[in-house]
Amino acid sequence: MGRAAAVLTISLAASVLAGCGNDTSDSSASGRAVTALPECAPSATPVALPDRFPMGFPLPQRSIVREARDDGKTMNVEALVPGAIRDIAERLLDELPGAGYKLGEGDSEEHEAESHFSGNGLDGFFKLNTVGGCDGANTLAVVLTSS
Repeated sequence: MGRAAAVLTISLAASVLAGCGNDTSDSSASGRAVTALPECAPSATPVALPDRFPMGFPLPQRSIVREARDDGKTMNVEALVPGAIRDIAERLLDELPGAGYKLGEGDSEEHEAESHFSGNGLDGFFKLNTVGGCDGANTLAVVLTSS
């Protein structure tokens, strides 16, 4: 099994196991625990991460990677992520430094959060958006460029 397939498998396993306990679940805006994407979320067929995608990058648990591209300089990953956008953003901002990334400028509003970061030979950016009309579903875009 290749590295990208292993990462995807770990991510998918975390999705399944997340439903077994609620201590790591996020809360949606309604306050209910979210351990999986709600039925109203867009459908997504999981795809493998690019081979160069950093193994230690803190993708949120239960992320479903639905698009991944690598042109040799820039990697673009798009995923669906269950939970409250604030909880997901805070977790990313807490975990990126521990994974070797220095946080840059960021911003957040009610339905989106974003931040620049750099480290491990990469410059990066993430952007979270809520899925309109679907409480507890979010999109995550991560762009990584060789520095």
